[in-house]
Amino acid sequence: MKISKLDRFTKTPDYREIFALANRADISNDVIHHLIEKGSDFAYLFEKELINAPKSLRAIPKGNINKILHLSDIRIAWNEVYSHIDELKILNMINDAGIKTRIVDFAAKTDVFIARSLDDIARAELNAGRQLTENEIGTITNNLKHLLN
Repeated sequence: MKISKLDRFTKTPDYREIFALANRADISNDVIHHLIEKGSDFAYLFEKELINAPKSLRAIPKGNINKILHLSDIRIAWNEVYSHIDELKILNMINDAGIKTRIVDFAAKTDVFIARSLDDIARAELNAGRQLTENEIGTITNNLKHLLN
């Protein structure tokens, strides 16, 4: 079943529980990121089961990492993708299949970006013996933004 424009995930399964069960993980200190955003204007192109599937979810630690990586870097990048798609739609240069392909391709890029960022942040915190500051996290993610292109 595809998501209608009226169905904004008001009756979805608890994706946090799905992620925790599939990964046998305590996610109480994590935010769960959807690789394909459930709240986008294009979510109707995808099945709920795909968007909420364990393979489509990523845990991002709450706090500075979430603030920089998830709420800033990834948000800005998705906004740019959506803006470009909107421009192509106005020019009638993209259809739903093309939009879906672009979203899936970009979701894969965000997945690599998240994994590399979290690995590099964890390594830096281990070396420093402490949690990194927002600026230090931002430096790491800035060095990896090329993965989103």
